[in-house]
Amino acid sequence: MASFEINVDMILEILSHSHVSVVEKSRLLNKEFNKRTYSSSFLKQKLQNTNSVSGYFIQYNKSLTPLSTFIKNDGIIPHGSEISLDFLPPGRIHIKACDASHGVLCVLMIFRLEEDIPSTWSANQQRNSTRSYRGQKPGISQSHGLVVMRTDPLRYKIISGSRLPTNRRYNLNFTLVCDVFDSDSFAWKRLSKNVELPAEDMPGVRMSEPVAAYEFLHWLTANNNVLRFCLKTDTWSFLAVPEHLASEKSLKLANTKGSLGFSDQDRRKEWIIRRYGF
Repeated sequence: MASFEINVDMILEILSHSHVSVVEKSRLLNKEFNKRTYSSSFLKQKLQNTNSVSGYFIQYNKSLTPLSTFIKNDGIIPHGSEISLDFLPPGRIHIKACDASHGVLCVLMIFRLEEDIPSTWSANQQRNSTRSYRGQKPGISQSHGLVVMRTDPLRYKIISGSRLPTNRRYNLNFTLVCDVFDSDSFAWKRLSKNVELPAEDMPGVRMSEPVAAYEFLHWLTANNNVLRFCLKTDTWSFLAVPEHLASEKSLKLANTKGSLGFSDQDRRKEWIIRRYGF
């Protein structure tokens, strides 16, 4: 049987014209595709070929009013246009979670200060489209996460963790109540099983953004344990941080080239977890 060699450069050229979902699938083929499609040269070429732009929404307060502005990182914004959230209905906008790779945001809109259950919107910035839904009655919200699970047709999940009030707990441990929004059903579901953190993890989950990798959302607890949520089964589990990192005081989770990683801001070091489950 005749053998042939894959022309990686030719495939990368094709991928540079493709949708981000196609690029994500190619990264699962082999390590070379995964490495090359995360390179700055490929990403810059893809932005140019698809007439796209990359950047960040910066959220800030001015006169007690939450505002946001877009800061371009690379790419070209067509003359006379801008990237903003102005297509949303007027109101006080709080960006609660996002999937940056797909341009989907979870935005909390508060139209009246006395409204006890704010309206929440999912905003697809790429299409300048929104959908509104009513959230669960809020508790002491700890964190929100959003992950796009499918692009055609679009499907995403929003995970919201709220702290269980002290008078409803069986012990003093930090307990989270979890609500999951699935765009397929366009409804919230409260999970029947709460998440109880070990006593040594008081005061609980750090107020940082969750990190998506391997079809899980990950949070880092106060005692350097990883709390993860499975997007397929809607279940929680814990992972211990690798032993050589467990004592780090300024550890942060990160998504590094599609893999779960850790960074230490004080020591300016980074570790990538190649074998999931540690």
